[in-house]
Amino acid sequence: AETITIPLKPELTIVENGQWYYKLYTKLKNRIISGQYQLDQSTIKLEYYRTILYSLSLATTRESLEEIRHECMDAGIIKKSKKPLSYKLGKCKKPLSYKLGKSNYIHLEIPEGELYIGRNNQQNEYLTHRFAKPNDLWFHTQDIQGSHLILRTNHEPDDMLISQVAKYAAYFSKARHSSKVPVDYTYIKNIKKHRSSGVLVALFNIRQTMVVEPEKPPMYEE
Repeated sequence: AETITIPLKPELTIVENGQWYYKLYTKLKNRIISGQYQLDQSTIKLEYYRTILYSLSLATTRESLEEIRHECMDAGIIKKSKKPLSYKLGKCKKPLSYKLGKSNYIHLEIPEGELYIGRNNQQNEYLTHRFAKPNDLWFHTQDIQGSHLILRTNHEPDDMLISQVAKYAAYFSKARHSSKVPVDYTYIKNIKKHRSSGVLVALFNIRQTMVVEPEKPPMYEE
């Protein structure tokens, strides 16, 4: 066994040296715990900021930009302001009258049912936690920023349909240009919302994962 030499403070007794080292150990242990906590919280916030960047890449209307701006104000990323966004081609003199998240998501009709796709966190939260029904299927890329997709059908979806929608979910994500993308899917009734470090996330105990190649929905026009 390796022999370890521990220097002692000559002005302290053996007992006092032991107490001093115990206090030092406790201090360093707490510092590690605190540092890990700060790292975890910073990682969550960084991931959240990346979802904001992804949302901006999908924003094609001033309503979408207004939703993202409101979200950033609520999250404390930018200073709160009651003034609407200004544009080079003119200024919006009155605040937009729509309710955030409720009217600007993507709605696609497919032969087997309907698809609802969020463009940003506001719409994702609305579709997943307020709009979707318990037996709707929820899709999202695993550990990759992307849209929440809600599949609504009047029958039990088969594997072929689930695979197809998973490809759409991969397309509406930052992994759009990848060849193999893991996509999680589960029923809405298995999802619970949880707020961590000010960020609302979806939690689920029951899920399945499918690795697919991204595919743009043929009925979707950007």
